[in-house]
Amino acid sequence: MGKFRDGVKSISGLGINTFLDVASSYASKEAKEQVEHFAVEIAADAGASLIPGISGAVSSYKRMQFEKNINRIIEELKACINDIQNNFQSKTDKQQEQIDKLFGYVFEYALNEPQEDKIEFLINGFVKIAMHDYITEDFVLTYYDVMEELRLVDISVLRIYSQNLYIGQGSETFHDVMEQHGLSYEQYDSVRNNLLRLGLLTTKKEVQTLGDLETLFKSISEIHKFLNIAFGKTKKRLPSLKEPKMKAKDQFQILKFGRDFVGFFLESLQETDK
Repeated sequence: MGKFRDGVKSISGLGINTFLDVASSYASKEAKEQVEHFAVEIAADAGASLIPGISGAVSSYKRMQFEKNINRIIEELKACINDIQNNFQSKTDKQQEQIDKLFGYVFEYALNEPQEDKIEFLINGFVKIAMHDYITEDFVLTYYDVMEELRLVDISVLRIYSQNLYIGQGSETFHDVMEQHGLSYEQYDSVRNNLLRLGLLTTKKEVQTLGDLETLFKSISEIHKFLNIAFGKTKKRLPSLKEPKMKAKDQFQILKFGRDFVGFFLESLQETDK
């Protein structure tokens, strides 16, 4: 795996300008050949240490996967090429060097992404990276590590919890997501718990539980008052007691980290400008 990563970094180390040049002439024969060359070189590194006899087949499969992903990466770069170029050219040499390095990380995540449609979000995140004068590696790696653990269905569910936060987003419901992805309610709930595990969602249960305890303590207090009266010198009728009703439920809601995550990967620059 080490050699494979070195191979990826040697190509991504060409810098964002190289990929933007390819993107700007994406329809040309030369650009297509360059993409194919990238894929062949990476696939060769990926299969170099495998068992003889199957390395060829694996390399062929990897080459097709990488070529497909590189093409999608370049398509997405082309769609936002002006924003990236303007931001990149406004930076100092040192800042450009850092952006190039961070692009190498983004490229590796995108290259190895099994769900091609997720690459749109990965490149959108890079557009946000290029906007900043300074952004740390730890910040980028943290966000992309979390995104790497998400599938498209996770992203669809996360959108539901963020859709009322951003003007212009639709009113998609969990029923829509379940139908789109063919989920049962149990599977949908499992996705929410995955988002909870990753720190993107939380639940209201903890907050509401405090109110439930207060209701319970009040009821117990009324019972104690009655018992003191019933077994004391003066007997009175049992006071009217309210049945304690526990309201706490596992109601999910998006966290600040979840909102920032959505803004970083899923919110387009057009939405940001609104």
